[in-house]
Amino acid sequence: MKAKVMACMLAMVCLWLAGCASAPTLGLADTSGFDGRGATVLVEYALASEGQVAADKREATRRARVDEVHRLLAAQGFQPVSSGDASFQVRIVEGEAQEVTGEWTGSLGATVALITLGVVPAVFDYRAVFRYELWADGRQVHALDTPASWKEPVGLVSLCSTLSRSEAAREKARLGSHDSVIRLWIDQGSFE
Repeated sequence: MKAKVMACMLAMVCLWLAGCASAPTLGLADTSGFDGRGATVLVEYALASEGQVAADKREATRRARVDEVHRLLAAQGFQPVSSGDASFQVRIVEGEAQEVTGEWTGSLGATVALITLGVVPAVFDYRAVFRYELWADGRQVHALDTPASWKEPVGLVSLCSTLSRSEAAREKARLGSHDSVIRLWIDQGSFE
């Protein structure tokens, strides 16, 4: 009997240790006790070439993306810098958005009614792959490719509201991806 109890206890300890030793995954790691202590972080951000976008609009979009990452880093106690020397360097390459699936939504009767009103009730799934690199002292500490997925509702009427909703969904997916990677690096001790 005592041997069975010891075997069960040993099995439980092994399972618990195996869970502790599992590989880190993306997600919202608990970084509540972390403070970047003002460590400087330089962010380089590159956009995918999506069509023929004017250079000034492309640069404005890139600057907005850098500001998003700066806010995420500042929330963790880092001091984001725009140029010069920094303790850490984060390089992000935003891949081109690719359509994964498209499907009609709703019941047949509702779909017919909406189409007669000029609204096409469709939802398309999109995915973009982000390449993240963390550098410290001139050497690469981490490199990670991660997808960000979002849904875009499409309709013929009120195209502006459709586009603004899809941009909000895309922004949420992008920020979620950035935040997950930063938290993963903090959780792994990469910023130490």
